[in-house]
Amino acid sequence: LSIGIFVFPTNESAAMSCRFLKGLAIVDDVAYFGISPWAPRSARNDPQSNNELAAFDLVAGELLWRRQVPTAGLLNIIGAPHLSVASTYLPSYTGKAETDVVQQHHNSPEVAVAMQSLTKLGYPPKVGGYWSSGLPYLEMNLKSSKTPWDAGLQLPLLLLNVSQLQADVLALPPEAWNYQYQAKYSAVMAGREGNQAAFKPGVEGIVLLFSDNDGSGPVYKFPAYDYFAPALEPLLEAILGKHDLQHIIRLQLALMRPGMSDIKIHVDSGGYAVRGHRIHIPVFTHPNVAFDVCPHRYVPDPAHSPGEGEPQRILDIQECFKIPAVEGFAFELNNRAAHRVANLSPIDRVHVVIDLCQGPHPRISVPPGTVCDYDMKKGLLCKYSDNQQQQQQQEGSALVQQQHYSATAAKWLE
Repeated sequence: LSIGIFVFPTNESAAMSCRFLKGLAIVDDVAYFGISPWAPRSARNDPQSNNELAAFDLVAGELLWRRQVPTAGLLNIIGAPHLSVASTYLPSYTGKAETDVVQQHHNSPEVAVAMQSLTKLGYPPKVGGYWSSGLPYLEMNLKSSKTPWDAGLQLPLLLLNVSQLQADVLALPPEAWNYQYQAKYSAVMAGREGNQAAFKPGVEGIVLLFSDNDGSGPVYKFPAYDYFAPALEPLLEAILGKHDLQHIIRLQLALMRPGMSDIKIHVDSGGYAVRGHRIHIPVFTHPNVAFDVCPHRYVPDPAHSPGEGEPQRILDIQECFKIPAVEGFAFELNNRAAHRVANLSPIDRVHVVIDLCQGPHPRISVPPGTVCDYDMKKGLLCKYSDNQQQQQQQEGSALVQQQHYSATAAKWLE
């Protein structure tokens, strides 16, 4: 990360007085940055040219010191690698070790290979910020622009141990994925059948958390959440950090059976996508599952020679690229770029799909048997029967209610 404050000089004499800031490291809430004089590019490696280093207290809001250091050329990067390998873009603290997940992110060969692959394709991920875990997320302004793929197609995060979650999924009875079973033991969504049939025929799912289309309202917690929570919450906390778990607005498991389901090419367009982030955790997958992201390229038509005053004809070329998605490999998907999935393998493909906003959202627990009506314009309305409402009123306390949901979650194993 660098700071640049620079006004292009209008003449040589003005240029000699210009300064710009370069490089930034924050240690113990003190910002350290370089102060460099303006120089032509040819002089930036001049061994006789030295720069200044300054320290600014971010808490007190005051300059602590500013002094010249023998840089022998342009000062470009400031870091504290003895404290953290991420010190050039994340705050670091003496006596506070870098989090394990950040170390895993930086040291993971799977992340490194995926990053190299994405860069080779010409779509390296652009980082916009960091979750409280220290792991990054995609740059939101680029992701919500007219060319969202400029933010990257995918942001590799972490290779997780999903063995317990795999065991929990395998322990489910086959009917746990169908509407009738979930309507009895958890809660169900109504009003999304048309969307599912059009874009995700044959794809089955289990909803754990859900919100309205624009992602601004409350988040509804379905009873099935309690069954998966012991295995799933440690994975979510590793990715996001405990503080940011309340940023989750949708949480689902998606099942694609071989030869029976398809996710057609589409772009996620709701507020949950435009102002949010989509993270995947592959639970079961196979090399023959094709998870493609399909950006556009706009190039001049070589067959068109515009006449005087005529605009150049532009070709819209869409290309699809398979992104890395091995079991346990958590990544952020740029769901504002067109994407599709085909399960050409012989196994069931199961992913955890997480949607997040950059602010916390309150959660409302709903009882078993709840039907939530989903309307893209009116929002999400979760309805209970009179008996369910009366039971909630009689139970009264959140503790009793939680015990009731936990007991219901055990039904998933019957």
